[in-house]
Amino acid sequence: HHQRVFTLVGNSALTFLVRKERAYRNDFFLCENNLCIDYIRVCDLVDDCGDATDENSCENHFLCPDGTQFLPLNQKCDGTIDCKDFSDECNGECSKRIVSGGHYRFFAWFIGSFAVVFNLESMICSLKKLKDCEKSLQLSNRTMILLISLGDFCVGVYLVAIAAIDTFVFRETYCTHQFSWLTSLKCAILGCLNTFGSQLSVFSMTSLSIHRVYGIRISNKYLNQKEASVGLKVFLSTKSVFFILIALTISLIPLLADLEDYFVNGLAYHDSIGLFIGMADKRMNTNALSAFYGRMKDEVLSWKLINEMMYPLFSHDYNLKTGFQRKVHFYGNDGVCLFKYFVEKDDPQRIYVLALLAINICCFIAISVCYTIIGVAAFKSSKLLAKSDGPMGQKVRQRNKKMQRRIIALIMTDFVCWVPFITICFLHHADVIDARSLYITFP
Repeated sequence: HHQRVFTLVGNSALTFLVRKERAYRNDFFLCENNLCIDYIRVCDLVDDCGDATDENSCENHFLCPDGTQFLPLNQKCDGTIDCKDFSDECNGECSKRIVSGGHYRFFAWFIGSFAVVFNLESMICSLKKLKDCEKSLQLSNRTMILLISLGDFCVGVYLVAIAAIDTFVFRETYCTHQFSWLTSLKCAILGCLNTFGSQLSVFSMTSLSIHRVYGIRISNKYLNQKEASVGLKVFLSTKSVFFILIALTISLIPLLADLEDYFVNGLAYHDSIGLFIGMADKRMNTNALSAFYGRMKDEVLSWKLINEMMYPLFSHDYNLKTGFQRKVHFYGNDGVCLFKYFVEKDDPQRIYVLALLAINICCFIAISVCYTIIGVAAFKSSKLLAKSDGPMGQKVRQRNKKMQRRIIALIMTDFVCWVPFITICFLHHADVIDARSLYITFP
């Protein structure tokens, strides 16, 4: 044709020119399978040739190992799984572990082991001394210290377990097997254990602080002399059981089947199902069902109904039985299986999470106020003795300074631990920051 020119160069490559506006232009790309396509379709992240030769030499994409997906470079290591084999997120550049970072693993082992040993010793010691407590103040303090030690012991066991699973079970393979862990019963148990321990410690510390202030108000001398009655022992036992049950209830509520529409994060489907990659939340499942069944009512579907409606999509084609999808439970929001403190505005569990944060804030304020009152009362009670210039006055002054340092350290420790954490939670909820990567920082 007089409008087209074909030439062969030295390397036997075909050049195909087309005359446009009084000039011959090379607007076509020759695929290795001899198919010609417009150059505008080269490096467009779509296999237009059919043999991928229009994309293979491009540098603007990440090719999934199965050769079926060309991803923009900004979708590699962006935290969202796009390749069926997770290779865009699980590779040498951005692969993750349950406990990412050697320093975090070290602290998990060290702090966890220390917490287990120290609090186990403290519980044994408290149990022994509990039998010998004859005074009401001693009995009350020992009971609360026992509960605090139990809570911290549970947190220590959690840390050691997480570090052990990361070190000996998954290691670098966690990234590609993350959903088998996030949907597992073990992850749920560890999440419950950590939540139970931390809440039991918070409630017990608050009770201990309030009781100490009460003791100061009605005179420590009177409480120390007062014998521990049977009624007091029953009261302390009831209060201990109550704290344990409350902490246990808080940790187990997110796992109740009747409340799954509020706490289940999504579904992880069988590897052979290519419709979903990674976790599919309720919106993704609903969109797939709408495309399959046609027009549907504009309402939020329950997880139970989604499971029932999803089964016909795959049961015949994939020869799958029930269980081809697994629930990503409340504690499966991250590999460390922590309570989902970082919620967003559209998370159905946000009310529960924010309510618990508000309770913890009140406990922190109560602890701080109580120990401030204790410090002021102790300072006033020894002020007269401190005026003496003799050895007694000097001893009292030293004791006051030591007590003040302890109280300030206690309040500042609570402040440094709780205030940044609560601030980050609310900033995440307000979409100011994305704090999901910080879960490992707050076990």
